[in-house]
Amino acid sequence: MLIPLVQNQLVDAQRFVVAHKLVTLPAMTLPVVTSTPAFERSLITAATDWPGPFERVATTSYYYITPIALGSNADSIEEAMGNANTPTMLDTTIHEAMPGHFVQGLYLRANPQWSLTRKSAQSYATTEGWAHYVEQMMVEQGFHGATPRLHLAQLQDALLRDCRFLVAFGLHAQNMSVQDATALMQHECYQSPTAAYKEARRGTMDPGYYSYLLGKLMILHLRADMQKTAGKDFSLHAFHDGLLSRGLVPMRYIRREMTGHDDPVL
Repeated sequence: MLIPLVQNQLVDAQRFVVAHKLVTLPAMTLPVVTSTPAFERSLITAATDWPGPFERVATTSYYYITPIALGSNADSIEEAMGNANTPTMLDTTIHEAMPGHFVQGLYLRANPQWSLTRKSAQSYATTEGWAHYVEQMMVEQGFHGATPRLHLAQLQDALLRDCRFLVAFGLHAQNMSVQDATALMQHECYQSPTAAYKEARRGTMDPGYYSYLLGKLMILHLRADMQKTAGKDFSLHAFHDGLLSRGLVPMRYIRREMTGHDDPVL
């Protein structure tokens, strides 16, 4: 049932983005929603895979959702259903697809005039920062009436990214064990036991996953500075278009191009 749920959420989110003029969509297409490939399921709950900037044949984007494992016992199924509850999946859909990663991919495909450097750049903080930022932005703009359930799911995911920040540096610079990382995820970030262990394991091979939080803070800082400068003339739509139209280069360069200054990114 997850895939039909997410398909409906995608359409709903796209309609909201268009109706509220939050960002220009280069195309009114949507990714294909399908199950996560089996070899990725141990670490990934959801992910978006878009065609590369130089691809001319395989041009379809995919939004992967990890299904509940067949044969799971009742307790495992209940835990998995809790992890994939409707508000959480809606926040995930915002992050992964609309107006998150999938829209970044649309801009990549819609700008053939970009230099080879800009086409191939993929700063972790810029890429994941935008997707994490739009979770909060969509709630701020009233998506689904900014219901308490969606807002709580968004805050829960924000707390998870805070803990990823701590775990990334803890595991790789402070002698934190996987067991300690799992405990932090479970008891401080309120992840289920299975999700907590999955997050800790991911941290062992993905030390850069602190970039979700870092990139979001950079974007919020840039937005605040541009709001202060523009005053009543500030346009959220123009800000989002300006940011996405500069690709996935590091935020320091996006800031320079949007403001004309080399101000601190944080």
